[in-house]
Amino acid sequence: MSSPKATGHHRLAGAIENTDLLAIDEAHNYINKSGRTNRVLSHYADNVVLFTATPINRGASDLLGLVELLGADNFSDVALDVLRRLQRIRRSKRADEIARRASAIRDEIQTFLVRRTRGELNSIVEESPARYQLASGRLARFPDHENRYYELPLSKRDERIANKILQLVTQLRGVSLIQKKLALPAWQALEEYSEAGFLERLIKSQAGLAQHTVLDCLRSSKLALYEHIHGTDAAIAILGGGLKSQKRKETGNVIKKLTEIAGRPPRWGFKSLKREAAESWLWDKEAHRQACERDAGLYHEIGEMVRQLSDDRENWKIKKLVELRKKNGLIIAFDSRVLTLDLFRYKLEALGEPVTSLTGVHGQGGKRRATALLGLGSQTSELIALCSDAFSEGLNLQHASTVIHLNTPTVVRDAEQRAGRVDRMDSAHERVEVWWPKDRGPFAPRGRELLRDRLTMVHALIGGNVQMPVLDVADDEVVDIETIAELVKASRQVDDPQGFLDAFKPIRELLAPETGLVPADTYDRIRRSQAAVRSRVSIIESVEPWAFFAVNGGDRGAPRWVFLDSSGIEPVTDLGKVAEALRQRLVPGAKSYKVDELSTVAIEAFTHQLEGQQRLLLPRRRQRALALADQVMAVWLEDAHVSGDTHRQEVLEAISRKLGRVPDPQEPFDLRAVADAWLQVLRPIQKAHFRRPRSKSRPWLLQDLKDDLLGEPIPTAKLELAFRSVPMLPPVGKRIVATIIGLPGPKEELVPRRNNQPGFRPQ
Repeated sequence: MSSPKATGHHRLAGAIENTDLLAIDEAHNYINKSGRTNRVLSHYADNVVLFTATPINRGASDLLGLVELLGADNFSDVALDVLRRLQRIRRSKRADEIARRASAIRDEIQTFLVRRTRGELNSIVEESPARYQLASGRLARFPDHENRYYELPLSKRDERIANKILQLVTQLRGVSLIQKKLALPAWQALEEYSEAGFLERLIKSQAGLAQHTVLDCLRSSKLALYEHIHGTDAAIAILGGGLKSQKRKETGNVIKKLTEIAGRPPRWGFKSLKREAAESWLWDKEAHRQACERDAGLYHEIGEMVRQLSDDRENWKIKKLVELRKKNGLIIAFDSRVLTLDLFRYKLEALGEPVTSLTGVHGQGGKRRATALLGLGSQTSELIALCSDAFSEGLNLQHASTVIHLNTPTVVRDAEQRAGRVDRMDSAHERVEVWWPKDRGPFAPRGRELLRDRLTMVHALIGGNVQMPVLDVADDEVVDIETIAELVKASRQVDDPQGFLDAFKPIRELLAPETGLVPADTYDRIRRSQAAVRSRVSIIESVEPWAFFAVNGGDRGAPRWVFLDSSGIEPVTDLGKVAEALRQRLVPGAKSYKVDELSTVAIEAFTHQLEGQQRLLLPRRRQRALALADQVMAVWLEDAHVSGDTHRQEVLEAISRKLGRVPDPQEPFDLRAVADAWLQVLRPIQKAHFRRPRSKSRPWLLQDLKDDLLGEPIPTAKLELAFRSVPMLPPVGKRIVATIIGLPGPKEELVPRRNNQPGFRPQ
């Protein structure tokens, strides 16, 4: 999907556009605004399933990206507004604002996210162990996850040198990262962001990134940091000690980059912000040259400090790898720097250890080899696999039981993905170990590196059920590695008593042993039954009249649950709200009665109410499609009338009748098919829309096409062809398969009845 030139790309893109069921694994890789993401967004699937270990990693923008992949038109205006507001919360106010909005945010998130924790899945297995027996005889359940820690002793001399490096790092501006045109991105311009604010954030973020990269390399190995400063070849020549790297090309060498761009400031592309209002190195050649020389001097000094460091930290890690291999056999070791992995492979080979290197340079062949060595069915008994983060997702390596972090992952998702290679239900082991380095002093992670705002957001939005470790530390304060490790473990392991991240929990609660409405044995018996039930009617004593309908969704649609009361307001179709309405009304001791004349009148009245609001039985996306059609066709019809185009008037009037805004019992068109026909017409317009700059703070909606449709109306012939063969459906009353009616007043005891009353087929 990333490359239009790839074999099969166009076939796959076309299949995505036309599929009715789209499933995306590792969906967090598709939430950025890229060409690949836009090609996936062109789908029209009714059913979309996204699989991801962590829906939120960078903030609310992640949720917005997932919503757009699912199809933002499937979500309520409230949900979209809540997420949009959350995205705009300023950092200084974020924690208080999230807390204030937590309830509303959780309610909306719960409508589209489904979660099964490790504990819940293990409980399901334990209830029916015979159904989850693996070929090995072990139950298919998640192994126990144990965090372990290894020491990295630090000499006084190395500590002094590293502290000096730390002092130099804080002075870096990140000039090499700001090279091209300075301008407000198109999507931010659409949202009316200020140019001054954008520039301020850019300067801070690039300086922070430059500093983080140095510290991340330093924790990996001194070789990795020297490569970043002077390049791969220089690092190997000076610090490699005979190493031959598997890297295919030279990387790093930030000093060379600074030398090349010195005196060539980025182009000034701001429209209203004056140059004089910004730091001079951003626009003045001489000031830019001096800024580059200053950063280069800092990097050079850091490089000299690196050469003075001992090999102690690397040797302690090597020692731990050998120790774990002797104890557990198969070890998966992760580090984010390929040259560090090459160094460790070189040193382990010198010790005669069984070792292999698995990095991105090996491509798909490397992933197949990883699965062969460490996946199910592998015969490998002893191996140290040195892996880059390219191997931290999408691979099942559960033949191993031990993961070791050679560098500390400061992003929750990265740590979860690494551990997830061995922490799987079909693991061959009852217990897995995840080892974390206990870095000391200047090597330890600081508060600023842990994305605390993101952790706060994850907790407030989806982690209310997880006991989060306290991360109340200053930016420069050292964070205990055990806190980070337990956070990652909790995010994978803790049960979900409050039901966050689970849209179907209200439905499952109807079957709960103590608080449910349907006994488990009754549900199981009906679920397994092959008997056909055409319709079922129950009359229940109630204080106020109400109705529950289960409506057949046809060949392609899911059944719809609908709740109505006597107020005449819109029917309730949200599963959770319908379930809650039933729970409130189907109370213990409520009497059941037989169908009589009064209840028949009530059934007819509620059925008539439902028939007048059939659009609400459609998925929300199709409702919005029809609403857009109403708007634009009303304008087109008026234009046709003014221009005297009688043929176009006739076509548009015929289509307007099919839209079902005012249902016609004589012509019950299939509104789902009508919406599909309209969405098919919109496809080329949507594709063109995706090629333009779009806002990143709100997902794309069908309503965004309105101006395009009014500016360039669809030709009459194309409309006529699209809507010519729209089928009809039986009236909604004939599609009701189950009914519960609540009525006040005394009734006779219920007697099952077969009838030809409106809304019910004879059994």
